[in-house]
Amino acid sequence: MTAAFPDVTVVVTAHDAGPDLVARLRHLLDSARFAAVWVMDSASTDGSVAEAASAIPELKVQRFEENVGPCVTRNRGLELATTPLVLWLDDDTEVDAKSISALQDALLASDDRVMAGPSLRFADRRGIVQYEGGVCHYAGQPHMLHHETPAM
Repeated sequence: MTAAFPDVTVVVTAHDAGPDLVARLRHLLDSARFAAVWVMDSASTDGSVAEAASAIPELKVQRFEENVGPCVTRNRGLELATTPLVLWLDDDTEVDAKSISALQDALLASDDRVMAGPSLRFADRRGIVQYEGGVCHYAGQPHMLHHETPAM
């Protein structure tokens, strides 16, 4: 059974994401349904975003003519979202419906919360935290906490 998140727009920041982008996006969409999934193409030259858009017709793509970085693409994704909740992902992030549900539950547990962040591990060093929680800067960049520390 596929999880449904009708109040969530996914915004994926992408730049030369490589051949695994299609598989990551398919995995995301096979495990959950969202109001929309936007791929913010920050001037990719490797064809990965075009390939994903061709392979997965429900994707929405915003292309930037220069590499504007994650802050600009995330903020543009917020502007495009028509839902109360937005899930920011980088092009190399793997996530499942259980994790998304846990983030949504944490966010909605209190009216004074505006952001929830996961504990991320490096794919090639699963015992090391990439970051765990953070605070969101007005420019759209989450400040990473516990960077490069051992996972508990």
